[in-house]
Amino acid sequence: EPILLDKNGNPIEYKQKITGRATAYSALGKRTKLVPGAVAMDLSKFPRFTQLYIKTPDGTFTYGYSEVRDTGYAVQDGTCLVDLFFDTYQESCLFGVKTVDIYIL
Repeated sequence: EPILLDKNGNPIEYKQKITGRATAYSALGKRTKLVPGAVAMDLSKFPRFTQLYIKTPDGTFTYGYSEVRDTGYAVQDGTCLVDLFFDTYQESCLFGVKTVDIYIL
């Protein structure tokens, strides 16, 4: 079912909202089952398949509907709260590092 958004592009219904640092990664040309929308987070706090909606607080970037599918070094060492998967290395570099609002659906 579609996610209902308010006039600012924020989900209307969600369990929790957290704000933190987001980084980006790609498969670097390797075969993967991951697709954009797959994110890496601390699996002890956000179990696999937790459903999310991710965007910057100012609305300049929307990653959108996402699902926890992975965990990674940056998440485990506390460098970031969430690591967003992109199709290409170039896209992940262009994203860089941003502060995002994560809505737990």
